[in-house]
Amino acid sequence: MKKEGDAVEDASYDSVVAAFSGVGTSFEALQKKITQSNTQVTENVKQNALLWNEGEKAFVAQHGEDSGKTNSKIKYLSNGDISASSSDAVAGNQLHALGSGVAKTLGGEAKYENGTWTSPKFTVKTVTTDGKDEEKSYGNVAEAFAGVGTSFTNVQNKITHEINNAISTVKGESLVKFDEETQHINIGGEKDNATINIADKNKSDRILSGVKEAEHDNEAVNKGQLDREIEEVRSVAVLYDEEVEPKGVTPLLRSARKVNKNSVTFGDPSTGTVGLHNVGQGKVVENSADAINGSQLFETNKTVASYLGGG
Repeated sequence: MKKEGDAVEDASYDSVVAAFSGVGTSFEALQKKITQSNTQVTENVKQNALLWNEGEKAFVAQHGEDSGKTNSKIKYLSNGDISASSSDAVAGNQLHALGSGVAKTLGGEAKYENGTWTSPKFTVKTVTTDGKDEEKSYGNVAEAFAGVGTSFTNVQNKITHEINNAISTVKGESLVKFDEETQHINIGGEKDNATINIADKNKSDRILSGVKEAEHDNEAVNKGQLDREIEEVRSVAVLYDEEVEPKGVTPLLRSARKVNKNSVTFGDPSTGTVGLHNVGQGKVVENSADAINGSQLFETNKTVASYLGGG
């Protein structure tokens, strides 16, 4: 073998010593060639293989020598497991499927194509602080929900404002108002010469209940008061005799009962007779139906007695 170690050739020697010397030289050339080849193979592996990097504490996919190394792709990976405990490398198609799924879920024109993410655009009809509608666009879900939340707040404020205005209007226009100072409920205190009508939609009368007994001249009386007053009047008044005495009749109904206008009974016949005093003088003529008082009867008796004589 030549010293360069790149060719094999026959050689003749004059002695055994020379022959062994030639063999030794050939072995040295062969060893050198093998060492050189190993070095080239090792260097090629270092440059092109996925090797462990002690400094990075990881397998590094860089190609080239020293400072000329560049990052390299790893192709034809099988899909790795995607789970909470997985440490598999995932392929590009897996990431694409994930990104596309997220984009589809978000909507709003979101996209994930060729490894590039296109942000969504959410258009939401919102309500401004003054209650007007407007459309606003948001670039993410959080901002969109924040806009919706603000709209709800604005709507609530608007409704509250409208309700307060309506209440104020009702209070201002209502005829029934409570006076905090006098603790009275006033009806139509701000109006002039108005009639209070509580009839229903069919103009039928209604019952006004809960009326307290009147204490002053300009207060309404209740039925209990009126019944007592009628009974008191009946106890001192002269009334026509009844044709029939109904049972359980109230004083108010008794005042309107059917009577016999041909007779009047004074007092209670079951307790005796009563006197009728201060009766004016009735007419004493042929057709008179006037009551005659005691003085008239006395004069008549006196005159008759004088005619008869005899004491």
